[in-house]
This record gives sequence, structure tokens and C-alpha cells, in this order.
Amino acid sequence: MKTPSSVRFSQILLLIIIALSVLSLILRFFSSPVPDVRPAVVMILDREGIIGTGTLIDPETVLTSKHFLLAGERYGVRFSDSSLGGVASLTIHPTLDLALLRLDTRYEAEYPRISRQKPSWEPSVVAFGAQIQDATIVERRGLILRQDATVKARNNILTGLIVSDIPFQAGYSGGPLLSQDGEIIGVHTVYETWGQIGWSTPITREILSQLEKQFIVNSKS
Repeated sequence: MKTPSSVRFSQILLLIIIALSVLSLILRFFSSPVPDVRPAVVMILDREGIIGTGTLIDPETVLTSKHFLLAGERYGVRFSDSSLGGVASLTIHPTLDLALLRLDTRYEAEYPRISRQKPSWEPSVVAFGAQIQDATIVERRGLILRQDATVKARNNILTGLIVSDIPFQAGYSGGPLLSQDGEIIGVHTVYETWGQIGWSTPITREILSQLEKQFIVNSKS
């Protein structure tokens, strides 16, 4: 049987643990900013204008979503300095809402890293996306609400998604979701205006490797 003093000690210890957890969350949320990846974020264009967002992961390759891309269409990108480039080829992931664009030009920037694994827990995240109305890249900060979520969108059931409280907009699709360390952990895929939340497809180096292998297969076919 526990004595009153041992119960009291356990309660105090629990309060200290809770306080330290809250303090850690506050410090991480308001700590040093995420490395500036804006120079690597591009707008994706079709003949009519901006249709989405992407992220340069090397001088000639853009990571984005596949749901707004159509086979046989011509696409281009607008870089952070407003210069333009063309898309020479693209490949899509067979099951995930992810795609890679191979550019016909090179663009040098500081490219963000892709996460090694799906985030176990991230108290705060940063999203970048193209704002169609004024053709700018905007930055938004928020929290991860849920992982491995399922949603029905575009007549498909999408699973394994990251849910954040960042209200994505049209044009954000394909943009990066970053951890506080500046690593890409997701790619924007669905937004819900009435709920003020957004869904992102997780991206890891292993998934990226699958996409890159698909590029090689497409090039040989």
C-alpha cells in the first residue's frame, strides 16, 4: 500500500514530466526557424497558368503530386527568381499521389533533404504553396493532427496521409510539408476549406527511390 508521501511524490513527478513536455513543445514551436527552402519551391504551369506547386530536389528534378498532371500535356515551371523552365518528362508513383518532373534546364538552389522515415511525431510543421491569385509562394505553419489518415478524394480512397491544421488552397497541391529540421516529410494532396485542415502524402527516401527507378524504366521504354 502506498503511503501519502509516496503518492504525493508520484503526483509531483507526473506534473514535472507534463510541464517539461509542454515546455519542450513551446520551445520547438517558437525556436529557430526552418531553413529557408523557398528558393527550391517552384510553381507548376500549364497553358492557362499556375496549377500547382513543386520542390526542386536536385538541379533538374521537381517533386510534386500527380493528381493534377495529365499524360501528353505540356508543363513548365516558374522558379523563385521568376525565370521559366520546361518539363522534359514526368513519372508518377503507381499508388501514391506523387510525381517527379525532369526539367529541360538546370536551376541551382539549396535543395531540402527528404526524410529518411515517416515522422513519428512532429509538434510543428511548415508548408509552402503557390497562391494562384497573386502568383506568389506562401509559407504557413501549423501542427500535425493525425497520421496514417484515410480520406475519400477525387473518387479515390487515399490512405496513410498526414493531417495538419494548415488550410491548403487551390495551387498548394504538390507543395512540400517540412519538419522543423527542414526535411520534406510530405507532399500536399488534399485540402478541406470548411475544416481548415490539409492532407499530405508522406515521402521518404525509400519512396523517392521508387520514383527515381520509375524514371529509369520510362527512359528505357
